[in-house]
Amino acid sequence: MRKLIYSLFLFFSVVTIQAQDIIHLNSGSQIKAKVLEIKPNIITYKLYENIQGPTYSIYLQEVHSIAFENGYVETISHTAAPQQLNQTTVGNQSKAAPLICNKGTVKQNNVELKDEEILKLLQTNQQALDYYTKGKKYEQIDKMLANVSLGVVGGVALFQLGGYVGTPAVIGAAVYFVAAFTTASVYRSKGRSYIQQAVDIYNTGLQQ
Repeated sequence: MRKLIYSLFLFFSVVTIQAQDIIHLNSGSQIKAKVLEIKPNIITYKLYENIQGPTYSIYLQEVHSIAFENGYVETISHTAAPQQLNQTTVGNQSKAAPLICNKGTVKQNNVELKDEEILKLLQTNQQALDYYTKGKKYEQIDKMLANVSLGVVGGVALFQLGGYVGTPAVIGAAVYFVAAFTTASVYRSKGRSYIQQAVDIYNTGLQQ
């Protein structure tokens, strides 16, 4: 009896794992989904984690292939040109899909967007665009401070090993590193905050 129950458990586990379609994007990313329809320019689908949720769409141009739950793999022929931005279909109306921001990383339809793609989306909302641009500038300052502080500490460490500088220089470099790293963290946090505000403003505009 136990063997039968265990076998049934394994069977339904395998069925559950395989009962999904995988959309492979040209970027190398994947979307776990239930594909609903392949149209001339777009593919409509439900997210596997939220089958009862909204219907999404993605350009055929962005898709490399689809691995269906039955094992069949269809490679997409890129002959159609995209006409609209990624959309979420609600009832009989379509609108651009909302954005999701996590620690400065922006996604749409569960796919991470490149900086130029985000700027293209936000160009219709000047306030959101301004916040995003400001956020990216703060992120650049954060990276610059982090790189400079690491360079200074690394340089002093090498000179100290070579006997060119003494302990005071090492301590000074350590103090500088802590100060620069702390400042960089502040800029990083502020930058991510601005990017989150940009996403919130954009999503609010979609609902109006």
